Amino acid sequence: GYHRLLHSFPTRRSSDLATFTLRDPQFRNRENGETDFRIHSTSQLAVARIEVSTTPPAGYTPPVDPVEDFARREPTVVDPYIEVIQQWQVHQPVPASYLLDKSYETAKKIGITSLQSYVGWAQLEPEEGVVTYETYDPVVAQLEKHGLKWLPFLIMGPYISTPKWWAPEHGVDAICLEHDTPIRIQSIWNPDLRAGVRRFLELFKAHYPAQVIEALNLGISGNWGESIYPAGGGFDMQGVHTHSGWWCGDRYARADFQRWLEAKYGAIGKLNSAWGASFVDFGQAQPIVPTDATPARQAKDQADWYLESMTDYAEFWVKTCRELYPDLPIYLCTGGDGNPLLGADFAAQARMCARYDAGIRITNMNDDMANGFAITRMVSSATRLYGGYYTTEPGGANTPKGVAGRVFDLVAGGARGVYFKMLLQAPPDPGPVGITFMDNARFAISNKPQLTVAALMPNTSIDLSPGKTNGFLERAAKLRDALRSEERRGGKECRSRWAPY
Repeated sequence: GYHRLLHSFPTRRSSDLATFTLRDPQFRNRENGETDFRIHSTSQLAVARIEVSTTPPAGYTPPVDPVEDFARREPTVVDPYIEVIQQWQVHQPVPASYLLDKSYETAKKIGITSLQSYVGWAQLEPEEGVVTYETYDPVVAQLEKHGLKWLPFLIMGPYISTPKWWAPEHGVDAICLEHDTPIRIQSIWNPDLRAGVRRFLELFKAHYPAQVIEALNLGISGNWGESIYPAGGGFDMQGVHTHSGWWCGDRYARADFQRWLEAKYGAIGKLNSAWGASFVDFGQAQPIVPTDATPARQAKDQADWYLESMTDYAEFWVKTCRELYPDLPIYLCTGGDGNPLLGADFAAQARMCARYDAGIRITNMNDDMANGFAITRMVSSATRLYGGYYTTEPGGANTPKGVAGRVFDLVAGGARGVYFKMLLQAPPDPGPVGITFMDNARFAISNKPQLTVAALMPNTSIDLSPGKTNGFLERAAKLRDALRSEERRGGKECRSRWAPY
């Protein structure tokens, strides 16, 4: 089919007409929100009309068919120290085409080393005491047959992965302070949550040996499973109250905040002096939505506690998985951009993970090379410092033009692996992203960056004013280009093979 998109930009009077080729389109409401089309733009976009036709418009030449192009190619040889991961399964049995032998043969030819499945406790134990592995066994059997590895994304916290039988008695929904409204994501302060997580992980370990697994990816919280608090989006969460903010309104979170303050200050008088308050005891101290009028020490204490709480909960996951799988690589899936409202302190997470010989999966790459560079460097710098490792993941699906930047970023930062969502766009056939990766795979090599320049992240300023995160990242993105330009001019102060900071 041929898809013609008439789009106009609010800042311009003219309109442009874009034409796309849709090969074997299967609309069937399969996109987010059960829509047929999903259109993404990195800039402002207004759509006036969409036309779909089975014949090409006059003057339009369809691009090369990726299936025909793929058939002519030799198999890709990937650096043995690099993981190339393809998204494969999301909390449900895969379609028949995802179990065809040809799909796995295609994956190997592209250079993929492992396929990722979203694995939830709700899928392993849909009823209390009724344990099943039928959602994942067919995929694992095909991986073993074809010499590929599995990358299970172990998730517990978002409602789609939390058993319905467990939640009524043991569940505690996170509540936002701003609106006193709950969300179907578990509060990380829920006292029953850790026992549930351990049961889930032990059920998984009882059936799946390390031999078939390339690495474990841990999804501990967030809308999608990242080690962050609720933000935007999520599994089937259209119309649900969700946003970045202070998701610490439940009674267990409040009690933990008071415990943290008492451990820090020891005496209520010291807290009152620091905050300019007049509390009788620590039970009167409550998390709030900070404003410009909030004492700086109070706002900073709350941010510190919020971040430390997520790191502490993440450590429980990492430690438990390391006990169950002593030798496997383990990744803590994290996200956000360093904004404290999201709860991911990348440096603290990297330091904690390194103690267990674990790493981080950072989920914010995109087609914007400079923006991705700035975000991932907060993780790559920390993992290098503390002796850990990391892989990268896009926040959405990369287009073919973003593949070269992903590979460059992998090498420039010294990542151990790279995750894609659409190397196979419609199994068993490759997509344009997969073809483009094959063109660039020879550059995906294990690398230790040579660093001569650093940027200091103003954590305290950002904690007190989270909006400053964007300004810092914008400057960091420009810094790389500035240093690269200086290197080309022969500058002696910024010599580096890949010129990251």
